[in-house]
Amino acid sequence: MGEVEFIDAIRTSNQQIAALYGQVISINFAMVVAIFYFLNRSRFTIKILAFLIYLIGMLMFIGLMLEEANIKRIAMRALADLPPDSLSPMASGMIALHQSWLFIATAVFLNAGLWALIISIGFLLFVWRKPDIAQQTIRQET
Repeated sequence: MGEVEFIDAIRTSNQQIAALYGQVISINFAMVVAIFYFLNRSRFTIKILAFLIYLIGMLMFIGLMLEEANIKRIAMRALADLPPDSLSPMASGMIALHQSWLFIATAVFLNAGLWALIISIGFLLFVWRKPDIAQQTIRQET
């Protein structure tokens, strides 16, 4: 493989990770809606079942993201192993970007975002309580 193929593999992995992250966000919004409308009033066993199904979906998407991240890592390492004098400015810039603070910050935010989503859904499902509309009306009248 050559430089162009490695750069293409890296960019394709980035696109796949972004698409998978979008799916993860969709799953989380669906869970928020389900919690708001009916899971909040459900029994604990239904909540546990819903959370397990949610975690299975999340782990599937996280696994796919990890696969893509490993493909990206391997392609980046192969690109960096090419002779430096034969690299184009694009390839050199991509290697430098991979070692910069931006790459590290992006990786941290992506990972922290996944944990924050899972913890938020767990909090909403097991701790948060939907305010009772009747009690809100009474409070507003007084």
